[in-house]
Amino acid sequence: MAVGLDNGAVVLYHGDLMRGRGVRTKMLEEAGGPAVTSLHFRDVPNEPVNLFVTTTKTVLSFFTKMGGKEVPRVVLDPDGGCAVNCAVLNDKQQLVVGRDEAVFFYDADDKGICFGFEGVKKRVGWFNTYLYVVSDSNKGNGSGSQLTLYDLKNKFVAYNGSQFGQILNMVSEWGSLFVITRSAFGPKQVPMNLAYQLSEKDLRTKMNLLFRTNLYNIAISLAHAQDCDQAYIQEIFLTYGDHLYDKGDFDGAIQQYLETIGSVQPSYVIRKFLDAQRIHNLTRYLQALHEKGQANADHTTLLLNCYTKLKDVAKLDEFVKTDSGLQFDTKTAIRVCRQAGYYEHAMYLAKRHGEDKLYLKILIDDVERYEEAIVHIASLEFAKASFFMREYGKKLMEQLDDDTTQLLSLLCTAYRPTTNTAAASSSDTGSTAAGGGGSNSGKLPAANAEDFIHLFVGRPWHLREFLRAVVDSGTDSQIINNTLLELYLQWEDNSDGNHNDEHDDHHDSGRHGRSAAASSTTTASQAATAAAAAAGALVGSDRHRVRRVRRAKRGRSQIHPNQDQIMQLLLNSKSYDVDHALVLCKQYGFEKGVLYLLTQLKLYNEIIRYHMEQDNYDQIIANCNKYGQHDSQLWVQALEYFAQKQENECERHIVQVLERIESNNLLPPLMVVKTLAKNRRKPLAVIKQYIIKTLQDETEVINNDDQVVRQYQEETAQMRAQIDELLHSPTTFQGQKCQLCSSPLELPAVHFLCLHSFHLRCLGDNDTECPMCSAQYHKIMDLKRQMKASAAEPTKFFDQFSKELESSLDGFNTVAKYFGQGLFPSEQDDIGIAPPSSSSSASASNLL
Repeated sequence: MAVGLDNGAVVLYHGDLMRGRGVRTKMLEEAGGPAVTSLHFRDVPNEPVNLFVTTTKTVLSFFTKMGGKEVPRVVLDPDGGCAVNCAVLNDKQQLVVGRDEAVFFYDADDKGICFGFEGVKKRVGWFNTYLYVVSDSNKGNGSGSQLTLYDLKNKFVAYNGSQFGQILNMVSEWGSLFVITRSAFGPKQVPMNLAYQLSEKDLRTKMNLLFRTNLYNIAISLAHAQDCDQAYIQEIFLTYGDHLYDKGDFDGAIQQYLETIGSVQPSYVIRKFLDAQRIHNLTRYLQALHEKGQANADHTTLLLNCYTKLKDVAKLDEFVKTDSGLQFDTKTAIRVCRQAGYYEHAMYLAKRHGEDKLYLKILIDDVERYEEAIVHIASLEFAKASFFMREYGKKLMEQLDDDTTQLLSLLCTAYRPTTNTAAASSSDTGSTAAGGGGSNSGKLPAANAEDFIHLFVGRPWHLREFLRAVVDSGTDSQIINNTLLELYLQWEDNSDGNHNDEHDDHHDSGRHGRSAAASSTTTASQAATAAAAAAGALVGSDRHRVRRVRRAKRGRSQIHPNQDQIMQLLLNSKSYDVDHALVLCKQYGFEKGVLYLLTQLKLYNEIIRYHMEQDNYDQIIANCNKYGQHDSQLWVQALEYFAQKQENECERHIVQVLERIESNNLLPPLMVVKTLAKNRRKPLAVIKQYIIKTLQDETEVINNDDQVVRQYQEETAQMRAQIDELLHSPTTFQGQKCQLCSSPLELPAVHFLCLHSFHLRCLGDNDTECPMCSAQYHKIMDLKRQMKASAAEPTKFFDQFSKELESSLDGFNTVAKYFGQGLFPSEQDDIGIAPPSSSSSASASNLL
């Protein structure tokens, strides 16, 4: 609590004043100064409590604190104070002081604004948002008072009245302002005290009053002060704009309409200003729509059309080329600029906003600046560059075939967007960029070259260079390799003038290429088929066919100029179609390639036949020696070939063939004789040595077989005598040691008919089979069981039997082997031969 005295003293009390406990007193201002006229506490959250003190001469401010510390004193106005009842706190906790010359505002530590309301102030107060001032009436007799209410925020007088007489006091309560007055009434002028109630009109009444008097500015300010809905405020702007439009103030009207953007349909305003004489106002409104992000594509179109009709290039540049913050539909702006012929502006917009498709379309279709188009594509990221080359590659190839080929080579090998666009347009950019990316080909993206083959229709030389770069980068594709192989076989190096021929035939072949490849972007599922068809079209024209036949007739002895490249492709690549490559090599007479491909296909008989067509006897024998181990029938094929020849020069070769047939037993001698007998001109001397050697070998084989038969007969007789002895004669066991532990035999002991003896303890649980002989017995029995099990599955058994029979040099021996292993079991086989068994324990004991 603070107390101000007439002697100028100000005392601050702190504590529980009601109970008189802990009350502390602080003298803020000593006596002896001007009289105190008002005290006001300023209490703002999160700020120290402030005490305003007004005297008749000064305005002071004290920052009260806890703990008995010194209170800071601030002199806000040393040159003027105020009278009693002439100071109040407004709704913002500012001190309002009324003096005769003006009304002053003070903050906690500084002097604020002032309003020049003249007149002798009797009372100053605050009601809601209004400042009310009571001053002397203008009558001049000093018997009356004048009451004025000011709306300081909206800067208008809300009320002004002088009919109250002398105002004694002002009280605000229940939402109204009560005025306590003293006036004289009647003939005798009897003084009476009266109370007047002033109530604030509602907002709608205020607005209607302002609208009737066309005070739209005050209405707008009042609506803002009352925190009205934004839609309601914009409705006021709309009404104000219509009022100014009807008066012919189009500039003022458009200013009000600008405030309605967002709530009023733009078409309502646009229709009012479509007249050519008001196009400037319309342009201003459309520009504001873009600034506030409320414009659509039609608004952008209309604004740009306004610029073009006004021929205001500066405004168009500001809209398009400056960073003005305008928001608009980019594609629409580009379209309008293209239609109006402002291609530079359209290209600027497209490039700035990343509309690469529109940018390239303008460059290629409108201004035909193909070099810039290639440079721009080379600067794009991989996916976009690949897409645009598929879309515009054909037209670029027709205009700039070398630069387009270089870009495609870079795109399909190790693509890296270019940063120096000036250098990218030079002739050596493609090789430099491709070489720079080669070391990182494993990391850099690469497009599928098959998607671009159709672009080279009519340009086989460029296609060859393109495919060569793709293959050198490590790409392995069947279509690419097949096409490049045919180009290598068909086209010679530049030294023979083929590159020039290609340019001479550009129009004819290009016309054929355009008809073959005039299709839109190929889908993913049709890519391979389209690429293969285009590749066939590239090498299928009649003019090229004539050159192909001419080269095929050059002579087989002449070395192909592209032999190294062709063989490198065949040796290093694994993805080409071998059959297709073989047909091409035969078609173009490339002998080295034909032989290599036949070897890869393991068509050894075709290799022999190829040399037979050339009548190259030495190569026939050499290849039979080389590949005879893989296909022994090559020698039989060679024999039939030499047998048909009439010349005597091949007799030496026939002898070599007969030696190999005889050593490998490839044909029966009778078949050899019949084969050579077909040619009656062949002398007997050719086969004489073969027949003699064969007869000698047969005689030796017969003798060896007779000796083996006699040996088997003797062994069989011995086995039968041994079996008979075991079955009918007693057996004497003379073993003195156990066969397992080599210790002397002790009872109990077990003796087997195979004459092996063991301790019973050494045999353990297995005392029915000789452990020394049972392994061999079980091996034989397992083999027989396996053969029987295999015979139960005819298909599997027959495959195994046939495979072994085909790979065997002696088929009869293989059949005999299977027969001996029980392939055809007899009824007696079910009896079998019992394994060596032990004698009974009694017999064993008796024998020992």
